Amino acid sequence: MSISINKGQVWSLDLIVAVTIFIFGLIGIYLYALNINYHPEDIQNLMYKEGDLISSLILSEGYPENWETDNVKVPGILTNNLIDKAKIVNLYELSRTNEDYEMLRDLLDTKYDFYINFNRDIIINGESVSGIGKPGINLDKTSSGYFINVENPEFVIKVTRITIYENKPIRLDFYVW
Repeated sequence: MSISINKGQVWSLDLIVAVTIFIFGLIGIYLYALNINYHPEDIQNLMYKEGDLISSLILSEGYPENWETDNVKVPGILTNNLIDKAKIVNLYELSRTNEDYEMLRDLLDTKYDFYINFNRDIIINGESVSGIGKPGINLDKTSSGYFINVENPEFVIKVTRITIYENKPIRLDFYVW
């Protein structure tokens, strides 16, 4: 009898090892299949949608309607379809430091970095400002417009919107990377 018990124990150990190897094989094939579907066009489309969403949220009235930096839920800069000076100052304050910028990204619910460039400088707190967004970003002017100078981005998406500031049209370029 002891011989048949040993054979049964060895057989069940073989089965456990075989099932474990089979499960690891299935997991490997599944992970390989997930990674093989990587298409740069999909990433670009997703980033464009994020840029469009960010621009739509920023070019809204925000929430609450007359939000300030300490009570903001959605940071929007418009009031009656015009840029509100107080709201743009508040948005600028939300992007001055890396910590504030990360909070702003959380409010906009995006994992991507962004920078909003104005086609003309605006005055905020007595300072001439050409854009709002990730601290330390520089824009280089070329013959065809501005070029955002960031290190090693996989893609940079640009969404352009037009609105009114101080009774004049202003173009806002939303860069997302």
